[in-house]
Amino acid sequence: MQRNPPLSSILLLVFAIGLSACNNGEKPVEKDIAVTPEDLSKKTIANIKDELEFAAGNKGDIGDSIFLYNAELVNSLYSKQEFRPMWSENAIWKPSTDSLAAFIAASKLFGLFPQDYHSDLIMQIRDRFSKDTTNKTDRKDAALWSRMDIMLTDAFIHMVKDVKLGRLPNDSVSLRKDSVITNDTYEARLNEFRQNNNISQVMSSLEPRHEGYRNIRSSLAGFLEHASGKVYTRVPAMKENPAAFRVALQKRLFEGGYLATDTIPADSTMIADAVKAFQKELGIAVDGQAGSGTLRMLNLTDHDRFVSIAITMDRYKLLPETMPDRYIWVNLPGYYMQLRQGDSVALYSKIVCGKPLTRTPLLTSAISDLVTYPQWTIPTHTDQYYCKGYYTCCQKKSRLFCQEGLQPDRWQRG
Repeated sequence: MQRNPPLSSILLLVFAIGLSACNNGEKPVEKDIAVTPEDLSKKTIANIKDELEFAAGNKGDIGDSIFLYNAELVNSLYSKQEFRPMWSENAIWKPSTDSLAAFIAASKLFGLFPQDYHSDLIMQIRDRFSKDTTNKTDRKDAALWSRMDIMLTDAFIHMVKDVKLGRLPNDSVSLRKDSVITNDTYEARLNEFRQNNNISQVMSSLEPRHEGYRNIRSSLAGFLEHASGKVYTRVPAMKENPAAFRVALQKRLFEGGYLATDTIPADSTMIADAVKAFQKELGIAVDGQAGSGTLRMLNLTDHDRFVSIAITMDRYKLLPETMPDRYIWVNLPGYYMQLRQGDSVALYSKIVCGKPLTRTPLLTSAISDLVTYPQWTIPTHTDQYYCKGYYTCCQKKSRLFCQEGLQPDRWQRG
């Protein structure tokens, strides 16, 4: 008679298997104090190797929940030089280290986010080293030197990728066919920087050559110089909660300096004057009404604007490095299109875009036919105003009208 194993044995076996699967390598030491410079060098090399081996089995984690962007490539680069540190020698930072750390801190100038490249941890370790003036505590910790070295290498690789290809996912609509970056490219750029110590030149050579991208890049420094990190009160739509809308609107206008107080309820005239001041400052239509457009601008922070800038820069990186000799360029936010031939604009035209709820689709396609001046039927709700004559249109503040009847081909902008 065959006996079934006891339940406790099965559970113990499952637990052992689970524990084995979770323990992919021994966790690297968090602190490893060296006695001599030679000992520090040996321990740093050993720690770099241990941390990268641990990362290979733990989704890029080198310990202390520090995750690498490309652990496999980082390991390959270090293995080629026997896991020796790249950014320091004998407990002294190389000149390229300061350049790289400074570039990471100022990477917003390239439309990047410093926090994506271990900026906080790198700054913390550098501060700890600078405060160890006696060279007896943190500067003797080989674990700190190894983690710092690995993070700098990973940050460089990550920035090369983001500057060259951006962060937006490829799709069938905007797939690049001539923008390629291989492991050899990463290694070549890394060696170039370590030899010449000019990271701005290395990164600039990776950027798109499109004129629109260059225009954004040249304006970005000015924007960042005046950008504020202040977070304002969000104003909800009036239809969501009228009472909360009025309270939040007054608080937001007070935070922006358009009202003197947010504790005493302001009357309608004061609110309207404050809204007008806000609208005038931003260069939008001045009517004293906190409509959808004004509300969107009230809730838009400089951080939101930077995110939009970064996304736009990355959209340029989705384009081929070499554009066709002739193509149509549609700029939805600018409400215009261009027929471009080479470096010149052969045709310029205004366009109509969909609303946020009915967005205009983004397409990239060859054009075989083009319909110009399509027939358009006047909307019913518009027709009734025009039938009453020109003055009715003016009284209704209609933006489209004709002085001589319903002749769409003679309509003008009012």
